[in-house]
Amino acid sequence: MKYEVIKEFKDKETNDILIVGSSYETEKKQRANELIKAGFLKGDEKPDKKDGE
Repeated sequence: MKYEVIKEFKDKETNDILIVGSSYETEKKQRANELIKAGFLKGDEKPDKKDGE
């Protein structure tokens, strides 16, 4: 799933620096939800499920 970056951050998993307007792609719903809650990504929070489901 792709998400729009709305606040610059350094991804702790990849050490990549993501700037506003760029895309963040992950299949890990829990990680995406953490970043949405923290205000780094634009998107709707999804219910947590095990990764890969």
